[in-house]
Amino acid sequence: MYTFDSRTVTERTYRGTEADWGIKVCFADVGDLAVEIMQPLYGPSIFQEHLDRHGEGIHHVAFDVAERPWEDRLAAFAERGFPVSQSGRFVGQNSFAFFDTEQATATTFETYDIPPGFVWPEPEAWFPGPPPAG
Repeated sequence: MYTFDSRTVTERTYRGTEADWGIKVCFADVGDLAVEIMQPLYGPSIFQEHLDRHGEGIHHVAFDVAERPWEDRLAAFAERGFPVSQSGRFVGQNSFAFFDTEQATATTFETYDIPPGFVWPEPEAWFPGPPPAG
């Protein structure tokens, strides 16, 4: 589990404006599928909006298009009428952006950019416990 807030995420935006928000994120890898469990903590967020409108459930589909430069990805969504709804940069390296795609696709799309060689910091907590050594 990680806390995404002012200590760990720079360039935080919400609906096109710099914003102060915090969320807890748990990651679970199941084969090639990554599952994220997200909990809004404070400030404006598309995650709280989703909970308020729909309750708990699947919020977004994320993908990495490493062969396409980050700025090109953002521009491609904008050109199709999908503005960034929330974004940031985790530990100064891992950029992520969510897009306002729900009306057109019934879900939110996210793209992220994890640079080659990125090493995730030690999580704040493991659930139910740390993975076995080996």
